Amino acid sequence: MAPTNIIAHELEGYGVRTFSAKEMAFNILGLMHPLLFSITQVEPIWADLNGGMDRFPDLADITTRIRTNLRKKADLCRAINIDSAADFKVINGVETERLLQTVDVLPRANFRFEFPPLESFESLSDVSQLRGLIDHENTIVVTGFGEAGPWGSSRTRWEMEARGEFTIEGCIEMAWMMGYIKHFDGRLQNGSLYVGWVDSKNGEPVDDKDVKGRYEKEILAHAGVRLIGQFISCNHQTCFIYQFFAEPELFRGYDPNKKIFNQEIELIHDLEPIEVSDVEAQKFKLQHDEKCDIWAGEDGQWFVKLKKGACVFVPKAFKFSRTVAGQVPTGWHAGRYGIPEDIIAQTDRATLWALTCTAEALISSGITDPYELYEHMHPSEVGTSIGSGMGGVTSLGKMFRDRREEREVQNDILQET
Repeated sequence: MAPTNIIAHELEGYGVRTFSAKEMAFNILGLMHPLLFSITQVEPIWADLNGGMDRFPDLADITTRIRTNLRKKADLCRAINIDSAADFKVINGVETERLLQTVDVLPRANFRFEFPPLESFESLSDVSQLRGLIDHENTIVVTGFGEAGPWGSSRTRWEMEARGEFTIEGCIEMAWMMGYIKHFDGRLQNGSLYVGWVDSKNGEPVDDKDVKGRYEKEILAHAGVRLIGQFISCNHQTCFIYQFFAEPELFRGYDPNKKIFNQEIELIHDLEPIEVSDVEAQKFKLQHDEKCDIWAGEDGQWFVKLKKGACVFVPKAFKFSRTVAGQVPTGWHAGRYGIPEDIIAQTDRATLWALTCTAEALISSGITDPYELYEHMHPSEVGTSIGSGMGGVTSLGKMFRDRREEREVQNDILQET
């Protein structure tokens, strides 16, 4: 019906009533009113929504004449514009003539991080009777929030949960967050000036409109609550292998298809001697006592021989049944949010998530400088609180497993747990 909208105005000049799509929907819904529905139980209701078109047997000829007149007017206006443009070009020059030039406008992302809208005082007049019932000095008001989760930030998660797909803005934020693109301001390899997004690998410019088609497949594969590792399904005839984008780097090498445990085994015969340092030799002797012999070699090296009855730990692995994890998007790095590398190296990932979320919550509240808070309240009234089920799990693993295996662990690892 859209092509007939252009003749609706002229057609109503003949005494015909036309309806828009919303008006016609309103008329049809009005016929479904319970009062009218009760009448239809007794007798039928006839609704004439023709708008008077049935009174014109030559309606087709009328609409044809209207379209013909509209085309003539359009051609006349086009000819006048061309003639006016030619006069303008002769008088002002070719470079100043822009009327008939085609301008291609590319879709651009429109990120909006505005301060939350505040209700006017007049709109709250109906709750004025509640004045005095609430102690404003002890009332908590949430003005902003931040999030770091499997779908990225709160904005990108809402897009996926509400629409089932990312907008241009959502794809750009996820692609930047996962390291596929980065912002560039300077000269490209060809020497031209450029400000915008570039591919992180090859440095080529990427338009906003191309981010969704270029990176969305990879973004969806490496974001959200997803499976880890490989799943192998076999029957008598065929064997299928499904790759679910194994990303053990997100969990310090953890792979559910190869979950490692250590089993204690008692030796039933003496082992061949192994070469160690003198300090390590004394440690072996301290643990195994008479079930271990140590001695120094001719060139200063030390040897350890574990004897029958000594206990050793042998690693073993099996396939774990839990392969689903709520992982942050692959490639998430706190450095993109401005956190220095020396802090990232010694801070647990849970703490880094909390830092970025805190900054995002302040920005969404309209606070770009946290010290602005101290202009309105005393420092003793400002604090932070982090709630977690386990705390810094990565640091917990370093404190217990890495120390047991004598790997290098930072001295202040306890504070990160």
